[in-house]
Amino acid sequence: MLASESSRSPAIDRWKAAAYDLALEEGLAALSTRAVASRVGGSASAINYHFGNREQLIAAVCAQALEASQGWRAHHREETSVKLPIWLDLAGAFATLLQIRIEDGRPLLSLLRELEQEAVASDWPDVAAAIVDEMAAEAAFWQDYTAMFGASPEQGALWADLALALSSTTLSISTSALRSAWIVGAAVRLQQRLAGQSIVLIPSRMQEAAQFDASSDRYNETALRILDIALSALAEKGADRLNQRDVAARAGVSLSAVTYFFGSKQELISAAFEELCSRAYRAMTDEGRERSRAEMVESLSAAEGSTSLTTLDVLMRSGMRHPVLGPVVDRMLAIRGVGSEALLAQLGFAVDRLDGYLWISMVTGRHRRVSHLPAADRKEAMLQAAWFRLEALFAR
Repeated sequence: MLASESSRSPAIDRWKAAAYDLALEEGLAALSTRAVASRVGGSASAINYHFGNREQLIAAVCAQALEASQGWRAHHREETSVKLPIWLDLAGAFATLLQIRIEDGRPLLSLLRELEQEAVASDWPDVAAAIVDEMAAEAAFWQDYTAMFGASPEQGALWADLALALSSTTLSISTSALRSAWIVGAAVRLQQRLAGQSIVLIPSRMQEAAQFDASSDRYNETALRILDIALSALAEKGADRLNQRDVAARAGVSLSAVTYFFGSKQELISAAFEELCSRAYRAMTDEGRERSRAEMVESLSAAEGSTSLTTLDVLMRSGMRHPVLGPVVDRMLAIRGVGSEALLAQLGFAVDRLDGYLWISMVTGRHRRVSHLPAADRKEAMLQAAWFRLEALFAR
């Protein structure tokens, strides 16, 4: 059970409400008994006595977040049509409802993703189990919704993967109009691919070389070690709690070395993102070795890239609470899918960047659904999903 229902009192309810509001507004990094006490004017020792430790405080917040998310689904399951025009097809209906989902609860969705990450990083089985159930319920909601428009259960699973990805990776986009551009295009292309329609490929407006530096010799050994630690820290703690001093200590270098190479925290995060994209691109487009079809599909499945997927997701969500990271998120969106596009082309498919963006989005969504599994089972699940996705989207 996430939070004890014993010893209920108005004071405890106020503490829980204050903790939940604080987490929604500022994220889990700001959550502490002292901060909650400051909000309600109570005693930090009394709050600490009731909750016991930070895990129990976060469990209480998690319970409230899950209740809010379940409430949203219940409401929109009853009014599934969302007063849509009868001529709207599946892609249009899906994109509309997903935008409503995000618009209604950006802070909530971001908090749920933080809880997802925190539960795994901190090894909190009760919170992790609750989040796994929430993920399954969210996926089931989207599968049921798409079934109303004729999607098969297998196709519905692909739509659910897309919803789980886009409801996280577009959170940092502040305007609904701009967010729509990243949702509608992917939804329309998924519908076209599933229907086996003829695709008019969209030419890229810029060369990959102009989008990011994929060279492997930009940094010396010390700088690369710092970036490795920064990437691990981002996956474990998120951007909120990334600390340059901690990165320096874990990398075995001085703080001045970190600031010498990367300056501010923002510059370190930006450089880490660039390096992550560069490595992923080189891994997918490495022309120096012959790869079998199975090896290329394994690369496309990101079966070995759980840390990379988590880190990218963390970075893309961070822009919501940290506008200073906006340029990093904008660049991330601009090149998202470049490696997938290249590898799909190597497999012989006629694709464009939208296909690459759609592919990596569905990979991200599927990873959210299986990230709780043991490593071997997770790898197998990601591989099976990749093979099915290739058959469903490109076989015709």
